[in-house]
Amino acid sequence: MKPEFEKIKQSDSPLDKEVAKFIFSPNFKELMDKLKESKKKKLDDLKIALKESCLITCFSERFSDQKMWSGYAENFKGFCLEYNFENLLIDEIFEETLSEMYNKN
Repeated sequence: MKPEFEKIKQSDSPLDKEVAKFIFSPNFKELMDKLKESKKKKLDDLKIALKESCLITCFSERFSDQKMWSGYAENFKGFCLEYNFENLLIDEIFEETLSEMYNKN
């Protein structure tokens, strides 16, 4: 038994006594398993909610990049917005930075 649990078991504190009832209960493992199961379900529900409510965007210099479409667009579903930096009023340094960021991958 962990020393911390032993201290709780021997303590006279009302709170420690309540904690001890829980920790040393014959159903402790069952209670912990239910807690873990509940936590897992909540995490699974959160993952589903995030997946349903979040969108992903990616940028490429080529709209026909098969790897991007297969990996980020649910196997070629979605749409493409094409733009030209030359037609936008974007600072040259910003354009170079973007280019460097995406060329690293």
